[in-house]
Amino acid sequence: MSKLNLLRQEFLKELHILANYTGDWRQLNSRPLMSATYEYFRNRHVENVVDFTAEEESQLKENLPKAYFQLGSQGALSYLIDYLERKEVFNYVRFRSACQFLIDDVGTFVPGSREKDEQIEEMLASFEDNDKYLELAGDDWEFCEYPVEPVPEHAGVPESHTWWKRLEDSYGPFLQRYG
Repeated sequence: MSKLNLLRQEFLKELHILANYTGDWRQLNSRPLMSATYEYFRNRHVENVVDFTAEEESQLKENLPKAYFQLGSQGALSYLIDYLERKEVFNYVRFRSACQFLIDDVGTFVPGSREKDEQIEEMLASFEDNDKYLELAGDDWEFCEYPVEPVPEHAGVPESHTWWKRLEDSYGPFLQRYG
């Protein structure tokens, strides 16, 4: 089985789990879905895959509207992002790209409505308040807990995901100075 097929299976599994979660929203962990989404869609872009299988379409139509609700209205994405630490800056940009993939690449599987627009706004707002992860400046760098490895491979991420460029622009000088 190809790498992309394995990534597809993992994404669809995590999408189903998150979409069908019925417990306490504070216990809802969106990290597995966001990680699977990032890897799957990044690799779809690398391999120039644009079509979806019939099974994939069916699962997206069934689960994605509920996942939007969980991530947006129920605050699962906001909860995840709010509790990231500075040392998780790479996860911040991965999850931001995953969010954008859910909107741009498969958002058409969620019927257009005022609720969909509100959920998208909520998902995006999760990141707006946390842009601090991309703002490295001044002498306080030495007191911040940033990883010492270089920015991870992100082939397949569209140029429109400008947060990767911002990370490279600020993190590269940080590594040169403190890495």
